Amino acid sequence: MSEQGDYVQAVSAYYRYLNLMREQLDLEAIGKGATGETIGDGVPRDLSGHPYEPLSWPNIAC
Repeated sequence: MSEQGDYVQAVSAYYRYLNLMREQLDLEAIGKGATGETIGDGVPRDLSGHPYEPLSWPNIAC
Protein backbone atom coordinates (compact mmCIF):
# COMPACT_ATOMS: atom_id res chain seq x y z
CA MET A 1 0.00 0.00 0.00
CA SER A 2 1.20 3.52 -0.65
CA GLU A 3 2.43 5.91 1.99
CA GLN A 4 -0.68 8.05 1.54
CA GLY A 5 -2.94 5.03 2.06
CA ASP A 6 -1.13 4.16 5.30
CA TYR A 7 -1.62 7.72 6.49
CA VAL A 8 -5.34 7.63 5.73
CA GLN A 9 -5.73 4.34 7.59
CA ALA A 10 -3.85 5.70 10.61
CA VAL A 11 -5.97 8.85 10.72
CA SER A 12 -9.16 6.81 10.36
CA ALA A 13 -8.11 4.52 13.21
CA TYR A 14 -7.28 7.54 15.39
CA TYR A 15 -10.69 9.12 14.78
CA ARG A 16 -12.43 5.81 15.55
CA TYR A 17 -10.49 5.75 18.83
CA LEU A 18 -11.53 9.34 19.64
CA ASN A 19 -15.17 8.54 18.90
CA LEU A 20 -15.02 5.49 21.18
CA MET A 21 -13.52 7.57 24.01
CA ARG A 22 -16.16 10.28 23.57
CA GLU A 23 -18.91 7.66 23.66
CA GLN A 24 -17.49 6.20 26.89
CA LEU A 25 -17.38 9.65 28.49
CA ASP A 26 -20.96 10.31 27.41
CA LEU A 27 -22.12 7.02 28.95
CA GLU A 28 -20.34 7.82 32.21
CA ALA A 29 -21.87 11.30 32.26
CA ILE A 30 -25.41 9.88 32.10
CA GLY A 31 -24.63 7.22 34.69
CA LYS A 32 -24.05 4.12 32.61
CA GLY A 33 -20.91 2.03 32.65
CA ALA A 34 -19.06 0.64 29.68
CA THR A 35 -21.11 -2.56 29.66
CA GLY A 36 -24.45 -0.81 30.15
CA GLU A 37 -24.84 -1.26 33.89
CA THR A 38 -26.27 1.67 35.81
CA ILE A 39 -23.95 3.50 38.17
CA GLY A 40 -26.04 4.84 41.02
CA ASP A 41 -25.66 6.36 44.45
CA GLY A 42 -26.43 3.14 46.33
CA VAL A 43 -30.00 4.10 47.25
CA PRO A 44 -32.67 1.77 45.84
CA ARG A 45 -35.26 3.76 43.92
CA ASP A 46 -38.69 3.05 42.47
CA LEU A 47 -39.55 3.64 38.81
CA SER A 48 -40.32 7.32 39.43
CA GLY A 49 -36.86 7.91 40.95
CA HIS A 50 -37.96 8.32 44.56
CA PRO A 51 -36.02 6.46 47.27
CA TYR A 52 -37.54 3.06 48.02
CA GLU A 53 -37.81 2.66 51.80
CA PRO A 54 -40.36 -0.09 52.54
CA LEU A 55 -39.46 -0.25 56.24
CA SER A 56 -40.55 3.34 56.76
CA TRP A 57 -44.08 2.65 55.50
CA PRO A 58 -46.84 2.86 58.12
CA ASN A 59 -48.65 -0.32 59.26
CA ILE A 60 -45.77 -2.62 58.30
CA ALA A 61 -44.65 -5.01 61.03
CA CYS A 62 -41.02 -6.10 61.01
